[in-house]
Amino acid sequence: MAESPASLAVPAEYEVDPLVDLLAFRDLSYVPVKGIYMTSYAAGDTGWMTKMLDIADTTEINAFVIDVKDDRGWVAYEADVPWRRSSGSSRGASRTSTP
Repeated sequence: MAESPASLAVPAEYEVDPLVDLLAFRDLSYVPVKGIYMTSYAAGDTGWMTKMLDIADTTEINAFVIDVKDDRGWVAYEADVPWRRSSGSSRGASRTSTP
């Protein structure tokens, strides 16, 4: 039978202080995510994308979420995966394409 973790504990005489305060280290490494949600339609438009990048350059925005599948189930780019080819769900990157 395997020993329990409690029985493998190091005796108190061998305690070592951590080199860094782990809570302070965690707090220093945390970067809050502040993002913009965009549809594939907006991301595919040069004007919209330029405006969004300008906003990101002048604010605290550090992420973009681009929804590549629209509300009708169409994928906004040519995905080279078997399911996409068999389902016909991709319409390419063109905004003027129709399903």
